[in-house]
Amino acid sequence: MKTLSLYRPRDTFIHNGLDPFTKLIYLICSMISAFFIPTFSGALGLLVINLVLLAWAKEMKRALKTLTGSLLLLVTIFVIQGLFHPGNHTLLFALGPVHVYREGVVFALTISFRVVNIIAASSVLILTTSPAAIMEACVRRGLSPKIGYVITAILQMIPVMMDSASTIREAQQSRGMSLEGGLWHRMRAFLPLLGPIVLSSFLSIQDRAMALEVRGFSVPGKRSFLHDETVLRGSLGLRIVFIATTLCILVWGILA
Repeated sequence: MKTLSLYRPRDTFIHNGLDPFTKLIYLICSMISAFFIPTFSGALGLLVINLVLLAWAKEMKRALKTLTGSLLLLVTIFVIQGLFHPGNHTLLFALGPVHVYREGVVFALTISFRVVNIIAASSVLILTTSPAAIMEACVRRGLSPKIGYVITAILQMIPVMMDSASTIREAQQSRGMSLEGGLWHRMRAFLPLLGPIVLSSFLSIQDRAMALEVRGFSVPGKRSFLHDETVLRGSLGLRIVFIATTLCILVWGILA
């Protein structure tokens, strides 16, 4: 059965032991920390923590695919910053007319660590927690159900688009359209798919929103939940540790 999220159930502590709200707090704290850690060693330490959590959850392989997909962005950052960063003045090396500067490379490394850490921390939440569980945890703590649905729809957008792309590709191939070959040929074949993919994804989300309205989603009143929330003992302590550590990193980053 096709799923509308990147979540896959597994029997691990990260999947079943940590509650969704604790993992959401971890993601927010990791994203903030990624921007304020002032040293490469600190950023590398955060990355190691994220990778350890992904390995513990047995999701390293899928997370690496996501990180691999960001390689083009990282290479672009290095090229642009290495060549055109406004603070460039220390020449690192030159290849003919191309001059790469130390300041640009250092700045590119800083941005790259931030991007990779955010992707890895997001994977810890998204790959181990269903969107419905994330929304339910937030709604239990006072979040508007409408905002919760928007968050769920965003988390489901990528899987819906991937499913639509696969369906459209198969339909085009059955009509004799070639989607194989070199990179340039595949890019040209992919561009006409963008419109139908985006449109079908939005229509799918709109259909689900209409189905919710028919079932009284916007009716005011106290919300009830199908399942009782299971929270690990010590989850509150973990959240306090995450927030306190993030505050320390904020102070460290501001004073550094």
